[in-house]
Amino acid sequence: MDLLPLTGGFYKILANHSNAVQDFELVKELVKKILAEVKKSASQSDWYKKDDTKAQLQLAVKKVLRFKVNAELQEILDEVMEQAEARYKDYNMSVA
Repeated sequence: MDLLPLTGGFYKILANHSNAVQDFELVKELVKKILAEVKKSASQSDWYKKDDTKAQLQLAVKKVLRFKVNAELQEILDEVMEQAEARYKDYNMSVA
């Protein structure tokens, strides 16, 4: 299974913030962890409508990024959440 369609947006977000993360291996690791957290939240039906689920996802992604991202943490976090909602609104766990 080609993961690029699932992860490409997250790679792009981190690439657009080159001052925040400069090590490509770290970017790959972060994207993998972010994707795992997004999939976990997206497995709940209508997750994007539930403020508590979105808050849990945001906190989980923030924990992934904290201490790894040098700058622009909140901006990256906002973009990741926006991307997660756009791409995983209708995510079906049986696909994974």
